[in-house]
Amino acid sequence: MTLTTTTTLDAPTTTPTTTPTTTPTTPTTASTASTASTADELLARYAADDREFPGAHLDHARLDDATLSGANLAGASLCAAALERATLRGANLTGARLTDANLRSADLRRATLAGADLSGADLRNTLLIGADLRNATLRGATLSGVSLYFVDLTGTDLTGVDLTDAQRYDLLLGQWRRRSGAGIE
Repeated sequence: MTLTTTTTLDAPTTTPTTTPTTTPTTPTTASTASTASTADELLARYAADDREFPGAHLDHARLDDATLSGANLAGASLCAAALERATLRGANLTGARLTDANLRSADLRRATLAGADLSGADLRNTLLIGADLRNATLRGATLSGVSLYFVDLTGTDLTGVDLTDAQRYDLLLGQWRRRSGAGIE
C-alpha cells in the first residue's frame, strides 16, 4: 500500500491542508507469486528462502538429491516425480499426489503426509521417522527397508504394500490394524 498526500488551498486563506489517500499496490515478493511449475523454478525459489509451494504442479519433475526441508507442498501434484535421496525433513505434503513417485532413500523425517496419495510410490530405504501419514493412501507402494519409527498410520490404506525389512517401532496404526490383520506388530 502506498501513501500519497493531496494538498489543497482553501479560498479565503492560503493555508495548505493535507488529506491522506491510499492507493493499493501489488506485492511483488516471491512467496506471493504463482506456484512453482518447474523443478528449476521451485529450487530457485527455495534457494531464495521461499518455502511456500502449495498446489504446485510438478508431475514427472526431476528433483533427485534436492533439499526441500520445511517446504509447504500441501496439495501439490508430484506424480511420477524423481525425488530419490531428496531431503524433505519437516515438509508439509498434506493431500499431495505422489503416485508412482520415486522417493527411494529420501529423508521425510517429521514430514506431514496426511491424506497424501503415495499409491505405487517407491519408498525403499526412506526415513519416515516421526512422519504423519494419517489417512494417506500407500496402495501398492514399496516400503522395503524403510524406517517407520514413531509414524502415525491411522486410517492409512496399506493394501498391497511391501514392508520387507522395514524397521518399525511404536507405529500408530489405529483403525488400520483392526481392519487388515496384516501382521504389523
